[in-house]
Amino acid sequence: MPWHTNCSLSPVRREHRDDPSDQQRVEKIAGLIAMYWEEHPNAADSEEGIVWWLPELRAESSDLLQQALTLLVTRGVARAKRGSDGRVIYSRTPAQP
Repeated sequence: MPWHTNCSLSPVRREHRDDPSDQQRVEKIAGLIAMYWEEHPNAADSEEGIVWWLPELRAESSDLLQQALTLLVTRGVARAKRGSDGRVIYSRTPAQP
C-alpha cells in the first residue's frame, strides 16, 4: 500500500492544547493585516484577497479572519465598503491630518 493512501483524510486544525485562544489569534491576524497596511497604505481588497496578501492567513478559519477585520473596523484602523457586487472591500482608514 502506498504511503499516501491516507492523504484524503481531513487534517485536524488548531486542536493542540498549546495553541493560543481564538481571541489571541484574532488579535494576531488583525496585527498582521495592520502591519501590511503600514507598508501598503493604498491596498484594498475583499477577505479572500487579503488572504493572498498574507499567505500565513490561509491556515486560519474564515470566521477568525472576519473577526479580525471587524475588530480593525471597530478600532478605526480599517473601513469596510460594500461594492455593487455585494462583496465587502476592506482598506486602511486614511490618516488624520
